[in-house]
Amino acid sequence: MLRTVIAILMLVGGCAAAEDAAQSVKNSGERTEIPPNAVKIDANTSRYTDAQGRTWIYRRTPFGVRRYEEKLPASGAKGAAPNTPLDEAPVGIRAREEGDVIYFERPTPFGTRRWSRKKSELSKEEKAAWEQSQNAASSAKSGKE
Repeated sequence: MLRTVIAILMLVGGCAAAEDAAQSVKNSGERTEIPPNAVKIDANTSRYTDAQGRTWIYRRTPFGVRRYEEKLPASGAKGAAPNTPLDEAPVGIRAREEGDVIYFERPTPFGTRRWSRKKSELSKEEKAAWEQSQNAASSAKSGKE
């Protein structure tokens, strides 16, 4: 009998605490709404520029509307434009040549990633890594002599 009373009191107390928490979350902030003059990007996403000149992305989610500031990459930074040439070869890639095939290795947190590619099918990054490996090998040979 005593256990039943304790269980009921704990249940009632837990429900009251949960209701208080829900009420405080509900009253903690104002609701985010998509501004009426925002430009639609797709069915659930819109872009809006405020009076200060900051651009915001509004996205409808199952949990309500979320607002994110749009951050554009700095000019000249890698990845700024999709077709900009790479300044340097990717770091940490080793390449070795066997016939008309180049074998690559790159350390990752999950172990070494290995792949191979024919010389005629190399991407820009793979060509840069291959050239970097060739330069390192030639400088190592000249350093020994």
